[in-house]
Amino acid sequence: MAPLLSSINELEQISTDIYLSYDIDQKEIMYSKNSDKQIAPASITKLMTAILLLENYGINDQIVIKISDSGIRGKIANLSNGESMSVSTLLDFLLVYSANDAAHAVALAISDSEEDFVQ
Repeated sequence: MAPLLSSINELEQISTDIYLSYDIDQKEIMYSKNSDKQIAPASITKLMTAILLLENYGINDQIVIKISDSGIRGKIANLSNGESMSVSTLLDFLLVYSANDAAHAVALAISDSEEDFVQ
């Protein structure tokens, strides 16, 4: 199988600071940059948030968005307080776009506060 990125020039166009692409069949790293750097587990946290959302709501349920005064402002989902949204759409924002405001909205849909959600 040919590499997905065929030239050094294409690798330079990757905008993230940390990445790793592993070929399971060849059992080798195809591309990496700063892969040994320790970072916060944001994606793992969002996966857990998604699991909790699905444990508490059905995929087609509608949730009324609650935004606290914590200063969370979305750059992707741009959720508004009182807006109604399906669990399916929230999952898209949470898992595909990694939207922090979607994670915040899910936490407040499940719990009374961010602190209670973390417990």
